[in-house]
Amino acid sequence: MSRRSVVLGFVGAAASVAALLGMSGIAVALTSTTTTLTQHHAGQRPASLQIAGILKPAPAAAGEHMVVKYYKKNADGTWTKVDTERPGLSAANSQQTAAFGTTLYNSPTTGKCKIVAKYPGDDTYAASKAVARVFCRTGQSV
Repeated sequence: MSRRSVVLGFVGAAASVAALLGMSGIAVALTSTTTTLTQHHAGQRPASLQIAGILKPAPAAAGEHMVVKYYKKNADGTWTKVDTERPGLSAANSQQTAAFGTTLYNSPTTGKCKIVAKYPGDDTYAASKAVARVFCRTGQSV
């Protein structure tokens, strides 16, 4: 038995496979995040909806982006995407919270809509999302 096989026996199966395949590094658990939509209301322009939210904890430096999708509910209960925006996150404050905001366009004048704000995650922070169901015209919660 070689020295390498003895060491691998104590590390664990996942690390053993990684070492045998030539992979370096060990998987690290990501810091969980929470995405929250703090505001959603009718925008200044017709057929627009303004939204704002926070991500906590958040990367310290600005530059990361959220993905915000806007959907309209159809009569058959399915959802049709109306708009997609990619607002940037602000730099995190002392409470490790970053803010984002954007305006969604092409808002339907009637019916119910859904806003999905998603943080895709990175090497340190896990992905998270928030969903709000609103009246399309006013942005008020359903």
